[in-house]
Amino acid sequence: MDADRRPRPGLLDFKKVIEPLRIMVADDWSSFSLRNGQDFADTAAFGFRFEVMADGGALDAGTVEVAPVPAQSEAFVQLPEGLPALAAGLPEGQAAVLTVSAVLAADCAWAAAGHEVAWGQSVRQPANPVEPQPFEPVVLSDRELTLGPLVLSRATGTPTSRGGLPVEKLGLSLWWPPTDNDLGREWDGADDRPLAAQWKDARLNLLRTRLLGISAEVHPEGGQALKVHTRVSAAGKQYGVFVDFTWTTDGEAVALRTGVRPDGEWVNRGFEVEWARIGLELVLADGTESVSWCGKGPHQSYPDTGQGARMGWFSLPLAEMDVDYVRPQECGARSGVRSVAVRLGAVQLEISGAPFALTVRPYSQDVLDAAAHRPDLKADGRSYVYLDHAPRGVGTAACGPGVLERYRLKPQEAGFTLSLRVPK
Repeated sequence: MDADRRPRPGLLDFKKVIEPLRIMVADDWSSFSLRNGQDFADTAAFGFRFEVMADGGALDAGTVEVAPVPAQSEAFVQLPEGLPALAAGLPEGQAAVLTVSAVLAADCAWAAAGHEVAWGQSVRQPANPVEPQPFEPVVLSDRELTLGPLVLSRATGTPTSRGGLPVEKLGLSLWWPPTDNDLGREWDGADDRPLAAQWKDARLNLLRTRLLGISAEVHPEGGQALKVHTRVSAAGKQYGVFVDFTWTTDGEAVALRTGVRPDGEWVNRGFEVEWARIGLELVLADGTESVSWCGKGPHQSYPDTGQGARMGWFSLPLAEMDVDYVRPQECGARSGVRSVAVRLGAVQLEISGAPFALTVRPYSQDVLDAAAHRPDLKADGRSYVYLDHAPRGVGTAACGPGVLERYRLKPQEAGFTLSLRVPK
């Protein structure tokens, strides 16, 4: 809870963890199981609702009659007969979500009727996005490379424009401004220093990109794939990362495949260097007004948090993508994102791909890292978009153990593809 008595994401996750009812929805949408975890009361105080969402709109909604389930008991409840047929009739590959909620049936001392107490979901995952076929060739000029709607600098190999939308930076990101937990010492860590100090000493926040080469390959469809080969490293360190960007386009959508391969032994002062994320930092010259996405939400979620975040379609103004912690720090990621639309004035950038974590801010990571208080976070008119293939967990090192082993992120090879589109 913050100073203004607004629930923080951690409290919303805690609510989900301790909810008194457990709802498990069948994959075919025919029924759900209901476990009453209360010690004495039955479920007569609750009403039950369902809603089906697809492509951001409601397909069906209603109530479900449930006979009271005794304390510490379980029952199976049939959903309306039309729901299994609705699920079976959805087009192949279309994303859809059925949510069943338990709400208060009447006003009580601590909440009004309709307050949600528990929920469960059955999610029909969308098909993997189809990559744009490489129909367009690469056009060379003195300073630029043009591939359909994409313009890149010949000097750096980085994009400068996408569909007329100015791009200031696109590169690999392995670091984030430390959280309160990153500033704490892990109980069982081999290195006594906080993770934030380890990252700074390893210069994970000072990585620079060096262009190694640019090449184009002819595709059987007639277009070309533009490959940009780079190495990312920090001054004075022997370790680094080879990063290959491969661009293709059908003239409208642009596909970007990123390949990551560690180079050298990622060891600093005798300790293995762990990464905060494997992802891309995309800096756009224009400011963001709102963000709409398909994935987990509406609040933030990381690999070891987000129990209270549900799958669905969400839209928020940029200011609400952030979490106003007293000390500015890494926050605001939405996980399991399949697609996102970033609204920048009259222009919209659409990004899709296999599930990724999304963060959008109006200031850079360096500004966030240097800020001691919220007023220090000054927007500069740009948009900073982070598209993470693999973020690490956040742990609890500020007051307990660090990140559990399965949520740690050690140097590793990775490959992921995103599709970018600017509708006309």
